[in-house]
Amino acid sequence: MSLKKVLIVDDERLARENIKTALNAFSQLKVIGEADNCNLAKDLITQYNPDIIFLDIQLMGETGFEIISDIPPTCKTIFVTAYNKYRVRAFELNALAYLLKPINTEELKIAFKKISVKKDERIELTKKLHKQDELYVSTNNYHRFITVEKIKYIKAEGNYSLIVYEDNSRFIKYQSMQKWIEILPDDIFKSIHRSFICNTLFISRFFIEQNNTFIQLKFCETKLPVSRRKLKELKGTNQ
Repeated sequence: MSLKKVLIVDDERLARENIKTALNAFSQLKVIGEADNCNLAKDLITQYNPDIIFLDIQLMGETGFEIISDIPPTCKTIFVTAYNKYRVRAFELNALAYLLKPINTEELKIAFKKISVKKDERIELTKKLHKQDELYVSTNNYHRFITVEKIKYIKAEGNYSLIVYEDNSRFIKYQSMQKWIEILPDDIFKSIHRSFICNTLFISRFFIEQNNTFIQLKFCETKLPVSRRKLKELKGTNQ
């Protein structure tokens, strides 16, 4: 069996040693590099194409999230952090593998179980979301955290959904529209059509075109259809 290549990204030497000590119990893993900053981490990712990255969130003057977009989809990430209830909530909401410092072997076993889930396994979000919660999304090219209240709209795509973010980035996620309605903050997210959920913070105006009503979104040319049944409720929300 081939060894799995491991990269450790942490600005504290003792923390890196702690991870390496805990990894001694796993003969199938080999540490191929260590980085104490984001630039070095990016270089090592390009050079070694690791299978697993231990990524510290709080780096000196930086955040580990800055390199997420440089991590290839084939690489598994285990987040490492000192206790922070907001970050821990983000990891748990998204069913991500994370470790709290200091790390021990038993916690590593749990983290490895999480990253061993098949890439194509379809898991829906189930916990009620807050506006400031972060969702972990990915494309074929990179991973990213996005803030719930900065999602412009969500469109049904069969059993999946298309998420459009404030910067117009687009992400596909396995999640039904009904499940989105149940978990999104209902003070700003409204179902406007059977195929669309809109963030009312991004509504610019309503207009009629060929006897159909649409929403014009702010800062872009995007228009979304509104069902007649939802129109009155939406106008009240946006006043």
